[in-house]
Amino acid sequence: MSIFNAFTESRNIAKISTKALDPFVETGYLEPETQELLSNDLFGYGIDSEQLVLRTFSQYCYEQGYTSHVLPPDEVFSFTNWR
Repeated sequence: MSIFNAFTESRNIAKISTKALDPFVETGYLEPETQELLSNDLFGYGIDSEQLVLRTFSQYCYEQGYTSHVLPPDEVFSFTNWR
């Protein structure tokens, strides 16, 4: 099994475990909105799901003088490996 498959399986298990929150919503201990937020994909993989993180990282690198300009993700990563 590749490491990607292992992480994907782990993410799927984490998604299933959010269903354990149902009793807390039903009894009023947890707001439905909170459960909805927690059921979103908190563990996104790939360039597309991490655009904001990559752009922020690139901005910090530019501000601290590590790069001459803010590098967009498509300049850093090969487009053929994106999807």
